[in-house]
Amino acid sequence: MPHSSPEKRREYKRLYREKNREKLRAYFREYGKKHKDKLREQYREWVKKNPDKVKTSYDKYYLKTQYKIIPEEYARILDEQGGRCASCGRTKNVFKARFCVDHDHETGKIRGLLCHNCNIGIGNLGDTIEGVRKALAYLERVAPPQSS
Repeated sequence: MPHSSPEKRREYKRLYREKNREKLRAYFREYGKKHKDKLREQYREWVKKNPDKVKTSYDKYYLKTQYKIIPEEYARILDEQGGRCASCGRTKNVFKARFCVDHDHETGKIRGLLCHNCNIGIGNLGDTIEGVRKALAYLERVAPPQSS
């Protein structure tokens, strides 16, 4: 094997990993248990040195697993909304956190990007037009008239 090409070595390693998957998992599980503190500290140091990579990889993972979109799609939606919450219209600069992805919980279809407050408010009203109408009717009954 020492004189083989890099492609052959890669293929050999791939086949070895496939063939010995359970054996390798057991080995790395034990290694992780033995060196847990050392590995945790190494990870924390890496996170401190690479905050941009951490944020980028987390955003990419979160958006993909939760909403089946990539960061570029999120950026496109935000751009279409003019960098504002789709509900209240406030800009992202007002908030520390990024906008929430508002989606239909049954179909998974993305409806837009909302600030945290709007996302929580709509969610607490049941994610329905009827819930929003009831809240509006209540406010119209109890709120003093607005002067223009």
